[in-house]
Amino acid sequence: MSTFLLKLIALLVMIVDHTGVVFQPLFDVSTYQLIRSIGRIAFPIFLFFVAEGCRRTSNIKLYLLRLGLFALITELPFDLALASFNRTPDGIFDLGAYNLMEDQNIFWTFFLGVLCVYLYREFNTGFKRLIYLMGIPLIVSLVYLADSVYGYKIDYGAAGVLFVFILYILPYGDQEPGQPLRMSGLGKFLRIAALFCLVFYLYIISWVDLDYIGMILAESGFSMVIELLPQLLSDYAVKLMFSACIALFLLSFYNNKRGMRLRWLFYAAYPLHLLVLGVIRLMYVVPIQTR
Repeated sequence: MSTFLLKLIALLVMIVDHTGVVFQPLFDVSTYQLIRSIGRIAFPIFLFFVAEGCRRTSNIKLYLLRLGLFALITELPFDLALASFNRTPDGIFDLGAYNLMEDQNIFWTFFLGVLCVYLYREFNTGFKRLIYLMGIPLIVSLVYLADSVYGYKIDYGAAGVLFVFILYILPYGDQEPGQPLRMSGLGKFLRIAALFCLVFYLYIISWVDLDYIGMILAESGFSMVIELLPQLLSDYAVKLMFSACIALFLLSFYNNKRGMRLRWLFYAAYPLHLLVLGVIRLMYVVPIQTR
């Protein structure tokens, strides 16, 4: 499967996911959870190809600038479509009711991830290594603190940022002179394995009460944790993880070919579909929710 086909699949399931969020009041719980589960396919695929973009771009500074620009462009459409809002006592709703700082769009995640790659590539010799050795942990830590302490969250948080860098630095494959850059079979396997670790963290580890598990370990031992595991795990989170693993299955068919060259389609489609959904939400869905 080519880059274009895989990214097109990711784009389509992402639109389904965002549509489900916008029209959540119109769905029952099971339908809504199914739609959100389908949407989990998108992120691992996009993350994979952002790291690939770092490998294949001839100008990583321009790549970084492009991601930052679209992060800014997308923020308002993203907030209109997906940000929660506060009901006012008199029932009047306006744009000021949106919680605009609650969550930030996925381009910020990719921008900061590529920034980590940029630091690694540009400052990887001599004493300059200190810049990336300190800079990357600083960026990841600030994203984590912004979420956990101040409530300013970007999509997939510090883990999403860090794994852009991880996918980039994993062994890739030798490039033959005069031949296009090509990921080896081992390189693809390692990236899919890393993505599995990421989705396991996102949908299993981060969903369980680690303090409670620690208490059980201290009082009753590991065997009791295993016995209580079905109760400790969220059925919904497990469904999300398995859905995300569909992306890993699809990525196993990646053939190193670009396919159709419509790069700007994927950049532009993100803010545009959010803008359309945001306008629909503002005009038709929010009035229902604020009655």
